Amino acid sequence: MSLIFKINGQEVSAPRNWQDIEVLATFDRSSVQANISTTEFSFVNDAARVIIYHIEGGFSNLTNGIFEGLDAEISVSENAAFGLPTETVFKGYIDLTRTEIIAPNEVSVFFEDERGLDKLEFKAEGLTFGLMRDKEWITDNDFVDIPYVYQKPNDIFGRAILALTIFELTKSAVELTKEVGKAIADIGGGITGILVTTAKAFILVIYLVALIAQITILLNELRAYLIPNIKYYKGMRYRTMLEKGLEYLGYTLSSTISELDTYYFLPTKKRFGQDLPLLQSTVDDGIPSLGDSGYVFSEFLQNVLTMFNAKIQIDENNVVHIESLNNDSFWIQQASFELPDVLRESYSFNTEELAATNLISFAVDYSDAWSLDNYTGTNYEVKTELINVSSEQRNLLKGLKSNTIPYALGSRKGTLTSLEQVFSDALGIVESIINPLRVLEGSIGVNLGLPVFSLEARFNERLGVLKLSEQFTSVPKVLYLQFSVDKLLIPSNNRDALSARYLWNKYLNKQSFVDNDFREQYQLFRNIRVPFTLQDFIKLKENSYFYDTDGARAKVDKISWRIGDDYAVIDFRKEFVYTRNLKERKIEGNV
Repeated sequence: MSLIFKINGQEVSAPRNWQDIEVLATFDRSSVQANISTTEFSFVNDAARVIIYHIEGGFSNLTNGIFEGLDAEISVSENAAFGLPTETVFKGYIDLTRTEIIAPNEVSVFFEDERGLDKLEFKAEGLTFGLMRDKEWITDNDFVDIPYVYQKPNDIFGRAILALTIFELTKSAVELTKEVGKAIADIGGGITGILVTTAKAFILVIYLVALIAQITILLNELRAYLIPNIKYYKGMRYRTMLEKGLEYLGYTLSSTISELDTYYFLPTKKRFGQDLPLLQSTVDDGIPSLGDSGYVFSEFLQNVLTMFNAKIQIDENNVVHIESLNNDSFWIQQASFELPDVLRESYSFNTEELAATNLISFAVDYSDAWSLDNYTGTNYEVKTELINVSSEQRNLLKGLKSNTIPYALGSRKGTLTSLEQVFSDALGIVESIINPLRVLEGSIGVNLGLPVFSLEARFNERLGVLKLSEQFTSVPKVLYLQFSVDKLLIPSNNRDALSARYLWNKYLNKQSFVDNDFREQYQLFRNIRVPFTLQDFIKLKENSYFYDTDGARAKVDKISWRIGDDYAVIDFRKEFVYTRNLKERKIEGNV
């Protein structure tokens, strides 16, 4: 077996310790793709000079310096003498920040995997949405306008003021209308009486029209104060946020999680929204606020992974696949590795991975009273219990797993409030006064300047939007929205598509030892020595699933292989139901 090393695209001498190079491939508990790391390399002569030159060139700008990784590649041929093709077992870069210069012609370095998940995580930790906004990587075109209404849960004082004001004004209008009717009925008794009575009636009509106009103005002013118009906050779609962050880091997003297109992020807001949508704002945008969880891109990425119980795989084209672990068609690929029949008498069980209590919870926005009033869906508890147990002292179930989502759910405005209903009743009274005057206006051919308004239509436009009890929020919100005519609305069944229970039933129950026919129970095998070749490594580093000799599906957790050896030491798990004496109690929290 021969090894070929390339640094920065050029072939260099193999490191001193190449016979002892160990490749370690570790797999996240549920990830298919390996994180590959290697032991420390000691390069000398030509290889050392390439590395030192790149570091020292940063001072004079001849190179990009120590903070840019150098391309590194390791290729292996089973037998180059017979012309067998080489296979690349490692492709990545040298982390120059960890370089130790031992002598002018000798350095010690570490290789990092080009497609390693650690690399994405480290890069995402240094990226903020504020930076992307400042560099105009994110623009106003990436935001959406999210309508909301300011509505208190129980505004008794406002109702009292409104009811009293409308009562007094409409009482005056009704009495005046009666006077007009009486004056018109009294017309007669000679020309003088007709003229006097007609003039009186005309003056009363003019006064009544003026009074109605004043009532209309006051109603609008009261409405603006007690029932403000729809306002708009800027927000972002989940998929857009992921795409922008990953593309900035040099990746492309791919995901079949449908909720990424219907879930929207509403940052913490400290200012009033805009009266009109589609306008640029100098004080409001849709990116997370500085103190929000998710302002740092790695935080937002992790929050998404938590919500959908998802993992990441990065392919050779730098496409980041984000898929739920329940997506078997993606994660459980066609296995190609065949485990040899080797002795493995010792094994254990994955009992430590079972949490007796599993909590799924959203944040609560305590500045928004509706967050508590419409609490159902905010949390969900799954308690795993023994069906049969001799005594509680012998019950070995333990542990707590929290799936915490640091965003609050939004509340939908579904009905008219009592304030809005009072306005509707007042409109009926005013309309009953105006309608006879419209008839009179038409019969005498004189434009009386009667007001035209429709507050009721404005009230109906408010239905389906987000409602807030204050003009600001204390935590970000996640909203399930759909376009309806000209704006984004919250569907009436929104908690059926966005809640802690919904996420458990569709995504997070992969953590269950009961659901899916007890499929998350495994036998664990550790430090198993197996015959191993270069081809075996290539198969497993991309797809860690395989089938055991008994046909059971299994998955590698770790591979430790010294290049050149004909064996490897692996850890793996195999699907194996070892108990059915379990049941789950599911509790949806409410306040």
